[in-house]
Amino acid sequence: MVKARPKKAKQKQTGASYKQELLMDAVSQLSKELAKLRERKDDLERKLGEFRGEAVRAQNKEQQLRDEISRLVAKEGIISQKKDEADRKLKSVKEKLAEVAKIKDELQNL
Repeated sequence: MVKARPKKAKQKQTGASYKQELLMDAVSQLSKELAKLRERKDDLERKLGEFRGEAVRAQNKEQQLRDEISRLVAKEGIISQKKDEADRKLKSVKEKLAEVAKIKDELQNL
């Protein structure tokens, strides 16, 4: 709490005017302190607004990344299915090639 400091007395002051001067000085100091506190409050509110904005941007970025991951997982599933199909076809072709090679060997042995 701010303590009021009395101004230097000019000559002799009456009790009432001295008290009034002390009160005016105290009010002045309180006004200055209040102005500083309001300035700090405004600064903190501004920073809080910035933090809220950063939080919203971070949440938006997080959602974008989640959407991208979902899209990539779906694409991975499609690619995996195509790979499995290609593996089956390759196996079938290899089996047919082996069968043709076997028939060719049998024909050459005749």
